[in-house]
Amino acid sequence: MKFIGKLLVAAVVIGGACMWVMYNGHWNAVISFTSAVFGQDAADGVDGFGNLSKDVGDDVIDYGSKLAEQIKNGETPTPNWASVGEALKGLPAVTGERRPNYQREAFGNGWLDTDGNGCDTRNDILARDLTDTKVDTDSCTVLSGTLADPYTASTIQFTRGAATSSKVQIDHIVPLALAWGEGAWKWTSAQREQFANDPMNLLAVDGPTNSAKSDKPISTWLPPSKTYHCTYVALYVAVHDKLTALTETPQFCSSKFPTLGRSAA
Repeated sequence: MKFIGKLLVAAVVIGGACMWVMYNGHWNAVISFTSAVFGQDAADGVDGFGNLSKDVGDDVIDYGSKLAEQIKNGETPTPNWASVGEALKGLPAVTGERRPNYQREAFGNGWLDTDGNGCDTRNDILARDLTDTKVDTDSCTVLSGTLADPYTASTIQFTRGAATSSKVQIDHIVPLALAWGEGAWKWTSAQREQFANDPMNLLAVDGPTNSAKSDKPISTWLPPSKTYHCTYVALYVAVHDKLTALTETPQFCSSKFPTLGRSAA
């Protein structure tokens, strides 16, 4: 009974959200954006799930109204759990697979030298993203430089030191904790280490902004600088689909939002 009750709540919440978007005329925009960014298959999936959730939500709300009317008339409510259960059968099944809790160490012990150039990934990204850099005698450690921060559209002077290094942090565009929840917990240690040190998923950015982002996905966080939104979304998606995202998403953004046109290259 408790399980069915939880499913009812989930159905009403998801269905209600879908109904609100549909009834307010935004659903086609959602599907168009999903198709342009993630591909038609993803858009079809979102559309199907949204309509299914809306139908289930409609059924549950209608059934709840009937029960409320029974109570109002002094009758004893007679829930037909079998019919509700049939409606809920259309929702995707939840697997019984148990996922371990996320641990940063599962992606390797700090920054590694996965490309074998003798420098760890943090210094590789600093050298790539900063200008006017000064490098230590080891030819790897970046001691200072200037960052044109994409997240805040500000200029940051970087100086290596215990009290200053955190001003510039290396952000995982797709957060490791999020990747873990999406299936990285099933990968080998080598695969997770490679992902955590993949330059395509890394940016040198303003430290406090990166800390504020934490492990949020693009659905709940975008950089403060609106001019970087489309590029950020393109890079985010590209981690999942390197073959199409960098070519399709910027074109979509440029055509739909000309004022946001900044290259993702």
